[in-house]
Amino acid sequence: DQSEMGRLTILIAILVSLVVDAKAQKLKSFRFSTCDDRNYHVYLMNTMINKMKFHDDSVALDITWIDNCAFEPSFSLQKASTDTLYFKLKNESEEALFCFCAFRLRFHVKNVSNGDYQIKINDWTIDKSTKRYRTDGYAVEYYPDGYKRYKLREIYSNEGNFVAEVFYNKEGDITSEKFYDETWSTFKFEKKK
Repeated sequence: DQSEMGRLTILIAILVSLVVDAKAQKLKSFRFSTCDDRNYHVYLMNTMINKMKFHDDSVALDITWIDNCAFEPSFSLQKASTDTLYFKLKNESEEALFCFCAFRLRFHVKNVSNGDYQIKINDWTIDKSTKRYRTDGYAVEYYPDGYKRYKLREIYSNEGNFVAEVFYNKEGDITSEKFYDETWSTFKFEKKK
């Protein structure tokens, strides 16, 4: 009977959509740090992707985000494609202050295959090649590990003066940062992770 076939077709379509939705990419968790003004000082930081780590069918994203000190974000995963994750950001804070800070955003997205993803937040693409600090000079030291090489230290200078060092471990995580005044000679402080 034709009405029976129509109901069967609708039931199959619903089951297929449930299976597809079960495999849809989902934002499993999101965390962010509070404002740390020592992270955002005279050698201004940039918004950048710190780390993108894949495990099984998920990816963990670690992003430095520069925003107003009154930043209280909520995020949703709007859509995803084979090469881009699109996030929608809403600042829940009702105030704006006359200061900016560096915040650390951590996302865990499920049902993502391993790949080289672009990250878009409110249709703004985070440039993967962005340097950590906005200075006029930048150098990288490497340490050999078999046939691979990994980044050990970034050195930043401003108008020829040494202003910051960023140290990494083999996994690419920052272990410490040292900051100097603009005359190079005076050590200001060190921040260890």
